[in-house]
Amino acid sequence: MAALGAELAVRGHTVTLVAPVDLVDFGVALGLRTVPIGIKAEALVDPAKHQNSRPTIEYRLSVANQLQSALVRGTRNPDLIVTSQLGEAEAAYLAEVRAVPLILLRRSPGRGIRRFPSLRRRYCPNTALDPFRGATLPRSSRLSRSGRLELRAYSRHLAPDHAGRAPSRPPIGSISLSREQRRLLGEDLPGALRDWLGAGVAPVYFGLDGMPVRDVPAMLATVEAATRRLGVRAVVGTRSSRFDVDTAGLDPSLVRVVRRVDHDQLLPCAWPPSITAARVRPLRRSGPVFLR
Repeated sequence: MAALGAELAVRGHTVTLVAPVDLVDFGVALGLRTVPIGIKAEALVDPAKHQNSRPTIEYRLSVANQLQSALVRGTRNPDLIVTSQLGEAEAAYLAEVRAVPLILLRRSPGRGIRRFPSLRRRYCPNTALDPFRGATLPRSSRLSRSGRLELRAYSRHLAPDHAGRAPSRPPIGSISLSREQRRLLGEDLPGALRDWLGAGVAPVYFGLDGMPVRDVPAMLATVEAATRRLGVRAVVGTRSSRFDVDTAGLDPSLVRVVRRVDHDQLLPCAWPPSITAARVRPLRRSGPVFLR
């Protein structure tokens, strides 16, 4: 969302980013007016509490007042509201009340189809999915019938069953940051890491993003044991701060854990060698790519 907001700002639009408190620095670093929600993004994926989707949704309901207040502050007299999947329902209600257009930005397939029904609808109660269903505001289930623009910001080749040609749901590929924007966010490729990457055979990359891990030391120990057995090295990429305190026992010659790093520079240095920068870019743009 910060990358999209920055691009809109460059094109002359006035942008306000509403973000969890631990992600406010993303908007600030990119020069966007940023309104904090009052909750932490990591709380939504805390493995001690949220090993499945139901507790996550219940947690969101418990902080609904904070979320709604922040959204109201951040959407005063807007011409347009753009939301990701996490804030889809709340933003839909505000768009209806303020009578402004709404654009949905999806970074992964979430819409139920004939072969694969919606996982959230199957395992979560309607009250959790639609907390305001008893109010006079429209139900969020109407989003699929309203014709709103839904940008599918992921490769259509990674989700071929969602590759329909509906004009209201165009696939645009992943939205990425420029090299300068990543530098502003502290997502560079440190010299020490660059030297380590080039000092031997390209390492295997484990991308966890914000995925919760119940036992971080055990997970890293498993990765290290595998690298020793196979005679390879490994880079573990994660956004979770829990990895900061659990890496002391690792052999730095075998395993490196990275958080904020420029993946456009990192991935071409990792295994398999065929993932070069020229091949990563078309995949992000939703184009075909062949990996040997």
